[in-house]
Amino acid sequence: MELQVEQLQRALQAVSGAVNPRHTSEVLQHVLLRATATGVQVVASDNEITAIAIVTPEGAKPVEILLPPKFLEILKQLNSETLRITADDVSLQLTSGGGRWRLATANPQDYPIWASPADTAGLTLDHVELSDALQGVAFCCDNQSTRYALGAVRLEYDDWECLMIVATDGRRLASRAVVAGIEHATQIAALIPSKAVKAIRSMQAVGKVLLQTDERNVYVTDQVGNRVIVRQAEGRFPRWRDVIPDDKDAVGITCITAQLATCVRQVQAMADREGRSVSLTIDQGVILCSAEGSGGSGQCQMEHGSGNADRRYEVTLDAMYLLQALQACGDQVTLSWAVEPTTIDGAVKLVSGMWCGVIMPLSVEG
Repeated sequence: MELQVEQLQRALQAVSGAVNPRHTSEVLQHVLLRATATGVQVVASDNEITAIAIVTPEGAKPVEILLPPKFLEILKQLNSETLRITADDVSLQLTSGGGRWRLATANPQDYPIWASPADTAGLTLDHVELSDALQGVAFCCDNQSTRYALGAVRLEYDDWECLMIVATDGRRLASRAVVAGIEHATQIAALIPSKAVKAIRSMQAVGKVLLQTDERNVYVTDQVGNRVIVRQAEGRFPRWRDVIPDDKDAVGITCITAQLATCVRQVQAMADREGRSVSLTIDQGVILCSAEGSGGSGQCQMEHGSGNADRRYEVTLDAMYLLQALQACGDQVTLSWAVEPTTIDGAVKLVSGMWCGVIMPLSVEG
């Protein structure tokens, strides 16, 4: 089998989110190269995530070859246009330019069979928007928690115009709406492990993608057959809608995201490592960011735009949480909170476009 090096490199990059060269199963340390009359594809799996990428739609003589981890290292170094691969029961031979290699391999018949969706029902989504949305909430996952499914990302759809994507670690929450087209009537209530975000983002999707679910898996498939299959995470996701503060009677301000992030970064170095706290004081059109610790204190002041904060408000937040939330925001962000008390002891809500975040204060000061 002779393949274009660049095509193979792109395909292997697309399945990189499912590759685990240290997997306890030797066969899953390999990537499956599969040629059929309808094209050539590579498949990677760690038993939780399976990624399939099209190398070329051109048909070839049917064959399956397992590519060992060393193959991936060799491929990265190739600068010739083509690579010829041949294999027998125990090894494969590579030829490219002036290079020759012989690598031990495993039996492709031992590679696990991957699942396929049972029907055509699903949601059509823009892959870039889906990827950005997943990235914009995944930082809120708690992969160390055994409570609920806090290490997973929630996907929800029920007769709305948008798919809701949500993550929370119990101290903060992020959600993002993604406009969806309906491919037959469907409902979605799924949990995917946070590591699946990389696999979905790595897809080299052609056109829109189709999101489908069944009791066990989530499927993301593009128009030419590139696909990511994710085994659903176990556990019960919190009632996340109850966490987001109601806008009724809320006080809020709108400011330029980059300016607020710069202020927070300028003062956070003064906070002790254990606390990592930054205080925001909102008063008369100005936001004052401040932090203090054993080594001293720092302040940074900026003006905010529109809002209805007609008196002084104070809140103390985890600086890292706030910066990560701001990184997920667009050019402008609106911060809001309950009108009482002036020292904010309830959730702070951040909204930017179709993204929404919630951060709980660290402490209350008089």
